[in-house]
Amino acid sequence: MAYNHIDPSPFIPRGFEHVEVLGRATMVQVIGGRPPPCNEDMAIVAIDPMPLQQAPFANIREVLGEFFRDHIRVRVIDMQPCPFGQAYVRFDRISDRDVLVDSSPHQFGDVFVYLAKHNRGPNHTMVQYNHECWLILIGFPLDYWTRPHIESAISAFGKLEVWEQDLNHLSRVLIKARVLDITLVPKWIVISEGDGMQGETWIVQHEVVHRTMLGNVPQDEDPIPAHDDNVDQQPFDFLGFDQMAPEHVFGMPIPDNLQMGQMLKTGACGQMIMLIS
Repeated sequence: MAYNHIDPSPFIPRGFEHVEVLGRATMVQVIGGRPPPCNEDMAIVAIDPMPLQQAPFANIREVLGEFFRDHIRVRVIDMQPCPFGQAYVRFDRISDRDVLVDSSPHQFGDVFVYLAKHNRGPNHTMVQYNHECWLILIGFPLDYWTRPHIESAISAFGKLEVWEQDLNHLSRVLIKARVLDITLVPKWIVISEGDGMQGETWIVQHEVVHRTMLGNVPQDEDPIPAHDDNVDQQPFDFLGFDQMAPEHVFGMPIPDNLQMGQMLKTGACGQMIMLIS
């Protein structure tokens, strides 16, 4: 991941100051759902080269304002400091943003102006999940039986896919989740809440009851068949409710001991007779 150490001082509100904490945790990972896109008109803008010392944002605003207004001739409706470049820039038109991003960088005098989508800064990287699991949360507090609370409870290691709200089994919550690593799924989860100096916690036991390794992908697309004027006369690959391609079901090979020859040899074909009779 891109752990870029950003100087926080330009972004600290007036009246506050940076506090250094001894023994502070280096990183925590939180997995959330994908929010609906609502900033498709926003871009991160960087200027290269920049002075080695801190440049006043008023100067940056003036340079970028001239670039967009006089050089590119697009309308900008907002411009703010950005920790990943020189500015967040909101355009009047989404199409202007996309065209400028795709054609970046842009030469402007003796500098180049780079644009990226608002969520494609240097802090943007890829993550891979390695398992899809069914999990049970034993003794999950009943007042917390909501999707947001369950998502929050597992956000350090997984992404909630399905929650089966079974009011006939209040002793446990059954969920399906994608996890970054099966070894990161904890044995216990501690849920805490409180408004003042003191709060309350509930310890919930957490078990994996089924897991599937992720990464299986469909086979490559078949080539397009040659043109045939009598395409409706071709032999069937699927005969109604009959079998699929020989020796394969859903692309998976049939185990040898279930091949028809073995079934006929052992007499284990009662269900087959029922299906075709």
